[in-house]
Amino acid sequence: SGGSSRTSDLLSLFGGRRADRSVATYDVPHAANVTFLYDIPTFTDNRIVHAITSGFTMSGIWRIQSGAVDSAYLNGFDINGDGVATNDRPALNNPSAPRNSVAIFNGLCDVESPTGYCKNDFVTPIALNDARFVVDPSIRTGIVGRNTLRAPTLNRFDVSLTKAIKIPFTRWESDKFEIRVDFFNVFNHPIFTWDAATVGGNSDGDVFNTFFNQPELNGGPNTTLRSFRSGRIQLRYSF
Repeated sequence: SGGSSRTSDLLSLFGGRRADRSVATYDVPHAANVTFLYDIPTFTDNRIVHAITSGFTMSGIWRIQSGAVDSAYLNGFDINGDGVATNDRPALNNPSAPRNSVAIFNGLCDVESPTGYCKNDFVTPIALNDARFVVDPSIRTGIVGRNTLRAPTLNRFDVSLTKAIKIPFTRWESDKFEIRVDFFNVFNHPIFTWDAATVGGNSDGDVFNTFFNQPELNGGPNTTLRSFRSGRIQLRYSF
């Protein structure tokens, strides 16, 4: 049994590399961008009102794309006996089970389970059929592929409002003063990542993490990705 498991892993690594082909870490199979630019008209003959309400331009971009990918892996258990305890992956068990469900064989459980498997809290029993992923040295077929976990869809809408004010008292007709207001991520949709080390991050691809495969828990503030709603005011003089 142990010999056949090792042979299967070696064939996967060396003799059958094509079986482990997958998408790149930055893969985005579906993406849609909608942009618009609209000069807001004014409908008045009143010179004062026209001066105040004219010159406004609204623009924006709405982006929807597939979420980021990650690999399910075992952190701290060398299941195939190759001497590395960080690069092995679990087997796919029941695709219809919850995406964060994992069955771990009794040999790693803190409390022996009557079903032979516990959840990734290492205490709570779980029936094998109730888990999407399984960690068991005797089950080395159906190993999950690389980058087969995917975060929720990215949905972001940014909009800008610009007011151009002509300056009549200069020698150049093109002189103008611009006031620009930008709003980023207007609907405040979080940008989910797989790095549990980021600010507010909890989840990654480690099946031994109790927050395994729940990237929606990583939607906390992240200034690099601007995952929170924010605004900015700019003043510019053009000549």
